[in-house]
Amino acid sequence: MRFLFALVPLLVSPSLPAADGYGMTFGDNTNASTGDGVVFVTCHGQPRTASGSCNAYTGDTACSTRLPVLCLDVDGRERPAGLLVPPQGGGVMPAPFYAGWAAGRVAATKPIAGVDLTGPSAADAICRTQFGKGWRMAEFHDGLIDDAGNRGGWAWYAHGTLDTTTRYWVWINDTQANCWNGTGQQIEAAPRVSGSGGVKRSTQKIARDRDE
Repeated sequence: MRFLFALVPLLVSPSLPAADGYGMTFGDNTNASTGDGVVFVTCHGQPRTASGSCNAYTGDTACSTRLPVLCLDVDGRERPAGLLVPPQGGGVMPAPFYAGWAAGRVAATKPIAGVDLTGPSAADAICRTQFGKGWRMAEFHDGLIDDAGNRGGWAWYAHGTLDTTTRYWVWINDTQANCWNGTGQQIEAAPRVSGSGGVKRSTQKIARDRDE
């Protein structure tokens, strides 16, 4: 287990257009506060991307790459006590924004080429096929930060165990950083609010937290 807690970068220079075949990924940055069975998945997790972190604006990894899809089953479980948050003042948003709780468990699929992720529904179906009803592809804003259902971004905790030698496909609901954004497909706009840091951030529960 890694015991490094690294702040998630807040500004990433757009450099790899999703329209040219790039998607967004997270890595595992599990730290000393998690204990067994809890992971901290982040843009800045291990292993690093070529640029050092994810690119939440235009994607960071070629969609021809085969990576596991990070899947999430939201079941409402409570956040464990004592999970670390970044030092206050380390980002433009309040510290809890960068250390939300996904209220569920994560698991990783077998490696899949990003080009085969043709949309969020198709990605959800891959998760359900491998893990069962209620599973879906994990999303950038899945970390709950309060009892009202508001969500942060860039990083979040969940129950599970992940391999720190690979990154994971994760989608984002309010930028073009998904492999399917280069396919001409359109998805429904998610609730969003403007915020600092360059990415518009959802502060409502993700509508796709549902059993299908």
